[in-house]
Amino acid sequence: MCRYVKYTNTTSQLMYVAQEHSIYGSSRVGVDNRKDTLYLGAVYTTTWGGVGTSRRELGLKSFELANHLGNVLVTVSDKPIYKVSSGTIYFQPEITSTSDYYPFGAPIAGRSAAFGSEYRFGFNGKEIDDEVSGEGNSIDYGARIYDPRLGRFLSVDPLTSSYPMLTPYQFASNTPIWAIDLDGLEAFIATESIGTGHAFLVVKTANELVVYTYGRYGDVDWNQTSGEGVLMRLSGADAVDYINREMTRMGAQFYEVGDVSADNVRGLIDAVYNAGTASSVDGVDGKVIDEYSLFSSNCTTHSCDWLQDAGTGVFNESTLGVGYKEDFVIPSSLQDYLKAEDKDASKKLSNGNAKMQQIVINETAKQKIKGAGSTANTSGSSGRSSGSSTNSSSSGSSSGRNTSSGSSSGSSSGSSSGPVGSSSGSSSGSISGNGHSSSGSSFSNRRR
Repeated sequence: MCRYVKYTNTTSQLMYVAQEHSIYGSSRVGVDNRKDTLYLGAVYTTTWGGVGTSRRELGLKSFELANHLGNVLVTVSDKPIYKVSSGTIYFQPEITSTSDYYPFGAPIAGRSAAFGSEYRFGFNGKEIDDEVSGEGNSIDYGARIYDPRLGRFLSVDPLTSSYPMLTPYQFASNTPIWAIDLDGLEAFIATESIGTGHAFLVVKTANELVVYTYGRYGDVDWNQTSGEGVLMRLSGADAVDYINREMTRMGAQFYEVGDVSADNVRGLIDAVYNAGTASSVDGVDGKVIDEYSLFSSNCTTHSCDWLQDAGTGVFNESTLGVGYKEDFVIPSSLQDYLKAEDKDASKKLSNGNAKMQQIVINETAKQKIKGAGSTANTSGSSGRSSGSSTNSSSSGSSSGRNTSSGSSSGSSSGSSSGPVGSSSGSSSGSISGNGHSSSGSSFSNRRR
């Protein structure tokens, strides 16, 4: 982001002066306060230094040091402070601001200071508006304004109908030390390179979190390169379980696609899903949408095509002035491309791993509050058993290229926790499987 001020100078040149540039890595890491000037309608020639010279003024950039919630605790400039001690020369960073917060974001008196210009980002990395309710008491979250003194938003949560157990003005499900409120409405493409690799889409809208994953599921012969092309649509707890597993076990990398509407992506893929037919393979809950082909119609081609149908320009390239679109068939090639394009400031693509982890944390917290004590989840090598009754069971079996076998049986009660999410309740039964690990209905042995 860049903020400009427009004015006309003494020679009637129309000018735009940049007051602030955001500095980005995988997310915002700081702010550049150099007053760069753009001249329109005339050619401007600098009189300093002549041709081939340049200069750099230190102290105009501020870099954020934040915690796991994105709370900006300290900002430092790019200007080193020269020090000498006992004949040893060393440098220290120039601290430009310090901040500390109570759990819900209110500034702690005596533990915040600015040395020079005020830094306008703070709690959760959001913009602070001191003109509304005083210093640090009004935070802009985009869709709503938040008052950290109350720990409440000043308007109703657009997701309130989905979480009736929470006040519509709540912040982060009342768990501010480990969850944050995100802006919402994001679309992500995820890639994996372990084994045969995989690609899938995640959409976070105002109403739900949805995973769209395409492939061959069920009892398939890995020597075949075609078959039923099945689209899975996972939402709620199933989406959280799937994302959590793909992140921790398969090393999935997430990239946020910023030039598409999340609602539009969901609408396009839902239309395809709803037009599909039931699979002929027992235990597969997805819809058959076409004929799978390892070389032309797989998880990678569909993920890219759906994003392009939604209007993304991430895959647009040009050579010698001729435009074209990059096409991918192999997940690892797509992953390499996304890593490279993440560094291209002209494309609205950013590393979304941290944001996806936070989405999972937030959704897990809401699911815990929504269904605490009513369900219990037990994950085996292929399947998921849940219920509030004392006995439940499920089974599934399959075979494929990436297989592992095992079984588990017995009963469990109380609570259990995973790398990110957790569940509580009681259940008993048995699960047996042979194939790629999964949760929910059988997600085993997908052809990628």
